[in-house]
Amino acid sequence: MRQWSSQRKSFHRFEVGVEVVSFIYPSAEGAFLREDKPADGLKLPQDLPAGTLGWWRWTAKNRPPTQRELNERLEQLWNTLEASQAPHKEALTWLVGLYLTRKKILRQESGGFVHAKTGQKTSVNQDSIDPSQMESAMTELMQVIA
Repeated sequence: MRQWSSQRKSFHRFEVGVEVVSFIYPSAEGAFLREDKPADGLKLPQDLPAGTLGWWRWTAKNRPPTQRELNERLEQLWNTLEASQAPHKEALTWLVGLYLTRKKILRQESGGFVHAKTGQKTSVNQDSIDPSQMESAMTELMQVIA
């Protein structure tokens, strides 16, 4: 089996929503290079370098949140849950509570969660959560995470 490595010719950050074409081709020195170019104005495959091994299209998206940003978003959501009137409040409280417990922002106790810094207690009855509430809670949670 042959071993090889590739290098990026240049690294560009593209605006969100821009369609990009990426391609891999061998350089004159024998290394494999990856290049990314905006798809606008490119004629495929004519505009690709000679000997191109492969190419693909993709759309630039928002970068995912860092772990710290995610923790902050979920802690903010946690702080707003007490006043929430959503029918899936119990399920959302349970899901966010489990995540924040894993991150040691909350502690799990019988019947609920305790905020590690403030000591604020929040009770949760996970036995009362039905599948439709859980699905609604997961949908809302995914919107917060994205």
